[in-house]
Amino acid sequence: MNSSYYDKLKQTSQYHFDNTLRDQPGEWFTVHGKFQGNWQQELQQLKTDTKPLTWRNISSSLGHKTPQTQWTPEREARVQSQELDITRGGGDPEMELTDVNIEVNRYPVFSSMIESFGLELAHARVHVQRTGQVFNMHIDTYKTGFPDVPEDQLIRITVMLEDWVPGQFYCYGTHNYSHWSAGEFHSFRWKDVPHGTANASSVPRTSLIVTGIKTEKTIDILNTPYTFYKV
Repeated sequence: MNSSYYDKLKQTSQYHFDNTLRDQPGEWFTVHGKFQGNWQQELQQLKTDTKPLTWRNISSSLGHKTPQTQWTPEREARVQSQELDITRGGGDPEMELTDVNIEVNRYPVFSSMIESFGLELAHARVHVQRTGQVFNMHIDTYKTGFPDVPEDQLIRITVMLEDWVPGQFYCYGTHNYSHWSAGEFHSFRWKDVPHGTANASSVPRTSLIVTGIKTEKTIDILNTPYTFYKV
């Protein structure tokens, strides 16, 4: 029987896994700034061109070297261990985590956001998490998409594309990130902190997810106090 993928990655995580502690912003995730501009028209177009994401098809959206069609015994074992993290809680292993669009570079404003971070080999997708979809708690690994890149050189940055509404959950460790405004972006300690999202509101939750190799420009943005960026 496969073991839990969450339990496997937990062994190499530096997170405390103490549910009695109250994690705070800046410990495991950090809000860095906010984009200013108008991307509503692009976002409405993008929302009509998404597909459901599950653990079984997630590899097609992870990075620049992801095999699109090859299905190996190792890949099957990984997917089964990821699905086990759902079934052991009584959930459906084929449940939809979120809807996704991986052709983000077709949209000029979103492309400008991506370029602003100065990442090398940047890979981006937009999540449109619809009512009832849940992305169960997990710890990230980017070996599939970036197999030859040292982990400490990789970063994932998330841009919240619309204002928060009650019922939208974005959990980092024991902290529920909420009350964001459209354009706000953050990074997190992706290989350490368990995180998950859910949408119990009546409004889709949208976010731009950008993963890549940090450059000096990226580091400057991360080290700069909260700043506004126009796109």
